[in-house]
Amino acid sequence: MKRTKKRLVCGLLMLNVCFAALLALFTACKGGGPTVREVYSNLDNAQMYELAEIGVEIDLDENINVYDASQINVAACIEDEQGNSYNVPMFWYEEYSRRLNGQREVLTKVGEGQFRMRFTPRSAGEYTYYISIVRNGVASRYPEEGTRSFSVKPGTKDAFLTVSDDHRHLEYDNGSPFVGIGNNFCGWEWAGDDHLDGTYGDDRWFQQLAANGGNMTQFDLCEGDQLEWTREDGELEWSDCYNGLGYYNQKIGFKTDYKVNLADELGLFYRLTLYHWGDFDIGTESFSEWGWARNPYNSANGGPVDNVTDFFTDPEAKRATKNYLRYVVARWGYSPSLMLYELWNEVDAELIVWGNGGDFYTALSGISSWHTEMAEYIKSLDIYDHLVSTSCGSSADDSGADLWALESM
Repeated sequence: MKRTKKRLVCGLLMLNVCFAALLALFTACKGGGPTVREVYSNLDNAQMYELAEIGVEIDLDENINVYDASQINVAACIEDEQGNSYNVPMFWYEEYSRRLNGQREVLTKVGEGQFRMRFTPRSAGEYTYYISIVRNGVASRYPEEGTRSFSVKPGTKDAFLTVSDDHRHLEYDNGSPFVGIGNNFCGWEWAGDDHLDGTYGDDRWFQQLAANGGNMTQFDLCEGDQLEWTREDGELEWSDCYNGLGYYNQKIGFKTDYKVNLADELGLFYRLTLYHWGDFDIGTESFSEWGWARNPYNSANGGPVDNVTDFFTDPEAKRATKNYLRYVVARWGYSPSLMLYELWNEVDAELIVWGNGGDFYTALSGISSWHTEMAEYIKSLDIYDHLVSTSCGSSADDSGADLWALESM
């Protein structure tokens, strides 16, 4: 009798083990991914050339870097009724509220972080989508089967800019010409009292620019507005959100979102500068003279390279750059007012910390290859065919000729 009970218990245990294994296999076949909850959507009001956006919460391990696409890569797979497919990278998003404390803007986090999709439909009709998730190499999707859907209504906006067929001017999607009038709006907050009111100052300046006939400007992700930088608490109001290479400052994300939304509302087109010579020069460690000494790519700050010459050729530096570019495209590539991505501002600047006693010209081969690789990478992600360019500070000796000859520019 005891032997029979023992066999029965062992049999039940084996049955449970087999059931568990089958359940795990079934779950893996279904996707086996993390739990996904859709927590934000404006798709009920989707319209041509307007932002269509959803936000999802995903259960993740605490040690995952939500900004590192090699650890967690989230994308929306969208299809319109004509059968055109769009792979839209998603990005980590945190909401903030703003207020003025005297003349200084203060940002306060609201709620929990989530992954956001931003998509601008260029045609009316029915769309379907699902979300692809690759977590540490393991793929899953939401919903586990099938797709979700939304409808897009016709719109009246002039939409995106493109190059005319004769390559002589810019024009809207509808073929009408674009004539740009404006000025630079770099937007960094200096060590004094200039623009410490942040987005409140943006409200004033942008509205004045538009009211006076302006339709074009420039945003720089640099010199106080960097997405990634080295942290020093108390230096700036948003310094607590810096955490070195590969971690993107969500307060800067909020501030840039605000400027982009304002530009879209007012009909202002902008050039988005991604790297600026002032963040790679011989400047001091103190704001506002930040330079290579504080740059997160610098090995002295835990980065992969010792100098800026190596920044253009080192594999790990290029991997980090592509991760950053993916985030930028995912967050702001949807914007119809984005005129172009500027990879570098004045890449030939003399004060840049070049390696081994060199200069722009000795590094030019690596710089040119880097520009080709990064421009092509942006274009592989950006479904709206935004322009990609760069700039040089000197034109006297035609220092940028090799860069302008690149097909990707």
